[in-house]
Amino acid sequence: MLLAGLGQLRYSQDRYGEALTYFEQARALVEKTDDLRGLAVVLAGTGSVHREQGRFAAARAALSRAAEGFRTARDDAGLGYASRLAASVDLEQGRHEQALTTLGEAHSAYRRLGSRRGVALTLRTTGLVHRALGDHPTAERLFEQALGMLQDLGDELMIAYTRQALSKTRIRLGTATLPPLLDALAVCRAHHDTLGEGMVLRTLGEFHIAAGRPEQAAGLLLDALRVWEPLGVPLFRARAMRDLADVREAEGAYAEAAALRADALAVFTELEAREQAESLVW
Repeated sequence: MLLAGLGQLRYSQDRYGEALTYFEQARALVEKTDDLRGLAVVLAGTGSVHREQGRFAAARAALSRAAEGFRTARDDAGLGYASRLAASVDLEQGRHEQALTTLGEAHSAYRRLGSRRGVALTLRTTGLVHRALGDHPTAERLFEQALGMLQDLGDELMIAYTRQALSKTRIRLGTATLPPLLDALAVCRAHHDTLGEGMVLRTLGEFHIAAGRPEQAAGLLLDALRVWEPLGVPLFRARAMRDLADVREAEGAYAEAAALRADALAVFTELEAREQAESLVW
């Protein structure tokens, strides 16, 4: 499983193209054996890369097969991981009820395993679903629970991700403050986590949009687009472009705003992302 390990390493480094190459090489080898769990590991890795790069049908198929393999092998760590990521794919495409059901399986698997980290990450993903549904109080409560658990565990990077998610919810509630986002940004940069850095930069942009500071927001959103450009993460970039369109419109740059929205919508439509339906009310 050396190749799978190399794939996971490259995935953690946000080097998705290399990660996928290693996972596909590993899959070609493991499919010639009877190693059911090994195949599930490789499929979970493959699905995780497809998810980040917006290939949602391929991601869901790989993660579903991985979860089935882990379930058969009675591997709760793998089942929790594959189920949580599968649920996140459902979320990205607007299948909220299915996402919550799949997250229930992930939560049960992590509880059986006794993995507080796994439970915390599942709570965070569940919060993302409720936030997408507009239930911000429930999302805030779930993020707070996840954050407390991760702080107990000392998981710096996932603390940063959860602070970002919580801050985004509090922007919607009108209660966000700047320090948690600045802390999250510093942690992502210290860990060389480019994907997370872009997420926090975009959320900082949203913070300044809500505060009526379009110039600061534009700079942060452009920074997010810049750091994401080498990663090949079209959905993340499309969301930042949509936010930037709001800024340009507020500045009176209507043609640029329209072009940004059209580019974002093209991505949402191609990926069948949940924003495709939301765009009908733009």
